[in-house]
Amino acid sequence: MRVMPARRRFVEALVEDTRQVAGHPRSTTAVPVPASSRVKVSRWGAKNRPTVMDVTFAKTAPASPPLARGLLEKALDQVPNPYTESGGGWVFSTNSKTGQLRAEAVPAGDERLHQQCEIAYLRTKFTDWFRITPKQLADGIYDLQVTDWTTRDHPSEGPVPVPAAIQFVFGSHNVSAQDIRDGIERAGEAEYLRESEWVYTWTDGTLEINGVDPDSVEAKRKRSSRWIADLVAGQAKAARTKDSVTSPITGWQEEVHGVPWVPITFTADFGSGAFATGRNQRDVENVLDDALTASAAGLVWAYDWSIGATTVVEARAFPANHIAALRKIELKRLRSVVEQRFGGRRNDVDVEITTWEPNDDEAPIALPSQAQVRFGALDVSKPDTRDAFEQHYDEYGHRDPRPDRHCRVHYSAVRHQQRSSGTRIQGESLWHWRTAVRAARVGTSQCHNRT
Repeated sequence: MRVMPARRRFVEALVEDTRQVAGHPRSTTAVPVPASSRVKVSRWGAKNRPTVMDVTFAKTAPASPPLARGLLEKALDQVPNPYTESGGGWVFSTNSKTGQLRAEAVPAGDERLHQQCEIAYLRTKFTDWFRITPKQLADGIYDLQVTDWTTRDHPSEGPVPVPAAIQFVFGSHNVSAQDIRDGIERAGEAEYLRESEWVYTWTDGTLEINGVDPDSVEAKRKRSSRWIADLVAGQAKAARTKDSVTSPITGWQEEVHGVPWVPITFTADFGSGAFATGRNQRDVENVLDDALTASAAGLVWAYDWSIGATTVVEARAFPANHIAALRKIELKRLRSVVEQRFGGRRNDVDVEITTWEPNDDEAPIALPSQAQVRFGALDVSKPDTRDAFEQHYDEYGHRDPRPDRHCRVHYSAVRHQQRSSGTRIQGESLWHWRTAVRAARVGTSQCHNRT
């Protein structure tokens, strides 16, 4: 007869202890709320201690959001059960039908106790990594689930379970910027490495994390992607761009052709107003070339820039003997030749190959057929300047290694200005310069190789 009153008092005390975090309503004479309607113990053990109980919490309670459920679990952890003195504890689960939190007493050594500790720790860390405010947490859009487990050897406890796959739901939380996602990933790896390499998959509102072997292709590709991201972000930081930068890898080397974790294509988006001039773009290319060539010998990178709402560069790697690689090397050489003599801090000189000589597939060679030189603000109206360019290009720019070919270079000059009506005045002639002057004094030289 004394058992039932003792158990009833126990439940009433437990309701009072969890009232704040679970949002239990207070019982009044007008609206009585039985304690058993908030905490229902379905199984009792020794010393009148519960072994299984279901706790109902209000939808507006602090512990109602899935990511904040640990507040209620922490309160229930203080409740003694038949295994408390021997090192046991409580494991928790949510009833999908009723929404109640179920607590089940288990003895020491039950792997679910270790799993629960890992989940509780991850909840707090994801809140920190995503910088979730209390107000955002109360919205209830966040949830964390460990979808797969593995084991690792603990120094004192032997094999213990650790997460192998994690799913984190963040809903409409804004993590669209690559630097924000990188920050979350790096913080997680710095504070929660469990002898695995974490691979991340971001989709709308959800982050999937899988632990893989550090020597696997997946792991090495992740590290390669991060290295490219750091390389591109470094250029954006040096230029003090204002927008977030993205640089996803869009293609990997096939295993039959080389190492499968070496990237061969990626797209870098620097945001608006970045690297708008040819000189700035070439500076970026030179840095990328040095780093990429050092990391993967035998590949030559070519770049295709597009300037619109944002500045985007498509980077693609080619084998060193590919015609695209040979043309890239030749273009870079010609640009260096012209910049060496006519470039300057205030003068953006550039070379563009408009047409190439036909290519021999058996013995590919990159020989320009027509090149266009932009002199920027350099005044090329003076005969001495024109002669100096032609002599310099004849000596260093033009070359054809084929012994049976003898080429000469023809020059034509184009200078133009913009009329108020929007039409362009353009004058050009072969072997000499004819100009139409404008304030910016922009000059263009077209060089043709003819056999």
